[in-house]
Amino acid sequence: MKTEVDQPQVLLHYLRDRIANDYSTRLIKRAIENKGCLVNGRLERFASRKLRQGDRIHFDLKRGVGSKTTSQSLKILYQSNAIVAFEKPVDWVCTQESIPGLYLVHRLDKETSGVWICAKNKEVQAHLEQQFKQREIEKKYHAIVKGQTENQGKCEGFLAAKVRFCGGTIYGSADRGQWASTQWQCLKKNTRASLLELKPKTGRTHQLRVHLSELGHPILGDAVYGRGAFTDYRPQRHLLHASEIVFFDPSENKKVAVHSPLPDDFKTALEFLKLDQCA
Repeated sequence: MKTEVDQPQVLLHYLRDRIANDYSTRLIKRAIENKGCLVNGRLERFASRKLRQGDRIHFDLKRGVGSKTTSQSLKILYQSNAIVAFEKPVDWVCTQESIPGLYLVHRLDKETSGVWICAKNKEVQAHLEQQFKQREIEKKYHAIVKGQTENQGKCEGFLAAKVRFCGGTIYGSADRGQWASTQWQCLKKNTRASLLELKPKTGRTHQLRVHLSELGHPILGDAVYGRGAFTDYRPQRHLLHASEIVFFDPSENKKVAVHSPLPDDFKTALEFLKLDQCA
């Protein structure tokens, strides 16, 4: 649906007045949150956006349908008597309610894909949480970012909440807060974009997205920390993938490394941006 605003109004109300007879307000809001709405050619993720007369709206309701994936249909990458490692799909929300019969240990952002581990009982849950707390768990991510980066680097400092609105929180560097440290290495690059390997030493909320944005190379598709910073390629989600996690499995009495290959949308982006042709 393409239309032009005739009078100031909240985005959700504007869309609801035009299509609510056929679709629920909840479905419309979900489509906005799932990157189904452009306002004046720019992605808008917040249903509470205040529109002005003359604003141009491009709305795709199909983005509201969402994934029908259930915990029973998630691909299992590793399993023992104590732990299950899943291939988390894009748009899957990591909550305790989404994994009945298992126990939540850590979270990945909704749009982040890759390795996600869960415990089979509370004792193992506590054991893994302690490993995270002691920074004994090793994590590796891949991201495609805007622009040409240096060959390698390190970002660290305190992170704290900067803005809270619409049920979300935006984080950024601060004089105090939670310490965050990320090491990164560039694998492929050209003037348009770079493919990075990231090794976070801490696990703060939005840590990688904040660090890369403040470095001047936001993750492509990040509607919050990379808002307005697009190349000519516009992915459907932020291109961040949890590629590997290494942890100690108490039931096997050994360290385990679980890997997840780059998903198809990464490969499509690498080809479009011609990063696949870089050495």
